[in-house]
Amino acid sequence: MKYPKGVRKRGCAKIAVNFPEQVFEAIISRARKENKNFNAMVVELVKVGELDLSESDQYEPKKVA
Repeated sequence: MKYPKGVRKRGCAKIAVNFPEQVFEAIISRARKENKNFNAMVVELVKVGELDLSESDQYEPKKVA
């Protein structure tokens, strides 16, 4: 599987992402409600999602090889 390398500049990686239309509109709507720009809202949502997944992984049974 290929993963993006991104264009790195000043501590950030710029990439292109494809969103389903409904998700895209939901993010824009949430960003407007919270008075944030789209990029800031996406970064916040990804951080929250990553934290949630990382925490749930702690409770997953360990796989035995």
